[in-house]
Amino acid sequence: MGALMSAPIGVCGSCAASMAGYLACSGCSSLARGIASSSARFAYCAYFTLSMLIAWLLRDFGDSLLKKIPWIENVLPATASADVEHAYFGTQAVYRVSLGTTAFFMLLSIGTVNIKYRSDTRDRLVHHGSWAVKTLVYLLLIVLAFCLPHGFSAPYAWLARLGSVFFLLVQVVILIDFAHAWNDSWVARSEESKTWIGALLTCTAISYGSAIAFNAVGWAWFHPSVECRLNALFLVTGILAALAVGVSAMHPSVSGSIFPASLMAVYANFMIWSALVSEPHSYECNGMGEQLDAASGSALATGVAATLGSVVWAALRAGSRSDDNAGGSDCGAGERQRLLASVVDDDTTHTSAGLDGAPDAPDAETAMERSSGDAEGTNGAAGSAADDFDPPSYNYSWFHLVFACASLYVGMLFTGWGEEGAEGEGGFVDVGWVSVWVKVVTAWVGSLLYVWTLVAPMVLTEREF
Repeated sequence: MGALMSAPIGVCGSCAASMAGYLACSGCSSLARGIASSSARFAYCAYFTLSMLIAWLLRDFGDSLLKKIPWIENVLPATASADVEHAYFGTQAVYRVSLGTTAFFMLLSIGTVNIKYRSDTRDRLVHHGSWAVKTLVYLLLIVLAFCLPHGFSAPYAWLARLGSVFFLLVQVVILIDFAHAWNDSWVARSEESKTWIGALLTCTAISYGSAIAFNAVGWAWFHPSVECRLNALFLVTGILAALAVGVSAMHPSVSGSIFPASLMAVYANFMIWSALVSEPHSYECNGMGEQLDAASGSALATGVAATLGSVVWAALRAGSRSDDNAGGSDCGAGERQRLLASVVDDDTTHTSAGLDGAPDAPDAETAMERSSGDAEGTNGAAGSAADDFDPPSYNYSWFHLVFACASLYVGMLFTGWGEEGAEGEGGFVDVGWVSVWVKVVTAWVGSLLYVWTLVAPMVLTEREF
């Protein structure tokens, strides 16, 4: 009898345990999907950061592994030293990880082209979901890159150089836009409180002080003698760039401001200083090189961490721009309104497709009314349908394209831009004469582009800015 009674109890207990386990797993799965959906950009940053770490580790510690791969031929002469051989296999590893990561983001960029509404299936499956599948594809592409023969490295290096230049130009444009937007925002707030003007002046002083500091450190560390004329030339151009952007911004004929000019001044002098740091450590005018060579492994770790952080931040900010968001362009406003008209009353139809995915002011009030209506069980379907036709908050395809170019850029940073003998000299990142000139030219181009943003409205009078 006891056995007969315990059997149903055991069955019920087993069912209850199974149900509890199922609910727990479902809850965790839903939570994970929710986090991934709301933090998709940071998830892609995680992919990108992982690739950089893998490239760095294989470059410095993976040559013994690559030597065992038969199709990665050792084209070096038999008399090549161990250091040269180590650098060769390290470069091969970096190129292959960079290629796999670039292919991953390019596939995502192609797969998210022309997503205009959040109801698009690709928004949910390609960009915000299918993380297990994407992780598998990501790993598979990196593995497949290691199956390529040696001959791919030369053409890929040139492709990486072109992609890197594009990435650097995007960085400069984003910085200029950021400087103008910051200044305009605080100037607008100063109408309510003059404290914002004081904050702008303080930030301007800090920026110019930082520019002077970078330049002064450059003279102290990288110009130990009069023979270092090239370094002196670089440092002088940093001073001239700061003066040029400042004078241009304050000229009465242009509508400029001193604060954005100060940000461009500190950027130009930082890039000049960074270029000097990238000089080969054996170069006699690189006073910091001797200190870095004599330092412990913490110097290497700090340099790599700084490089990773700066590249991730630049890629994330550049890729998340929504000004040119195809999904929220005004050309789709009429179509969006027609679609909304079928599910939303005429008095709640959106008046425009906001570029940042946010509704206009009247629509915000309507959304609040619908939220209260949803609580009472009314208008829920209409409100949900309206959200489905909202544009994405940023251009997904552009986001992935920027990260693809950033992956190419990492391939250049970790190999000294493909310069022979400069592959991470001494285990460091971004060292070599090509890196030096790329940074110096970037500083000059950034200053010229900023001046052009001030002069263009006077030259191109028929265009709106």
